[in-house]
Amino acid sequence: MKHPPPDQHGLASPTLAHVYLAQGHIEHARQTCAAVLEDEPTNGFALALLERLRPVETAKLAVRFAASSATGIDLGAGQLEFSWSVPASLLELPGMPDNSRLDVVFAIAALRDTHDPGAMALRYSSLRCLDPAGTRLIDAPLGPASAAVMLVLSPGPRQPPTLLAGHARRPASRVLAVADPLSW
Repeated sequence: MKHPPPDQHGLASPTLAHVYLAQGHIEHARQTCAAVLEDEPTNGFALALLERLRPVETAKLAVRFAASSATGIDLGAGQLEFSWSVPASLLELPGMPDNSRLDVVFAIAALRDTHDPGAMALRYSSLRCLDPAGTRLIDAPLGPASAAVMLVLSPGPRQPPTLLAGHARRPASRVLAVADPLSW
């Protein structure tokens, strides 16, 4: 059911925008806030809600298991494919130096012996991402196994303390995205 624009009946208010938002009608909430701001450009409630409704850019990360055989039949061995994309605005976060680096960090847990459930092997490593969007493959162990993967922006290499700089504190690494867990 299509609703008329909120300002058509003179009912536009931040409260109505909240009602639309609660019902999941985000675009109607935006239109209502815009109508309020046409009449009252300094309405704090409408300005704050419109800021909340602004689309947010997010990084994306996915991981999938690629079977090793040419037929695509899962033989329990193969490769993990990591795919990522990061908007430029997230690579320029406040406080991060110009030499920041982007990494895919992963942990893979695999059974060493299917007869002994306690015999687990854990591999933890990272891959440097040379571009803000891309795909990389790594060899995957025999299954059963699971992987946890995240995309991290780090402040770059550690700098040795100098007499003048002392022990300057580095900005913390930031997790930009976490992939859905994967088991094979």
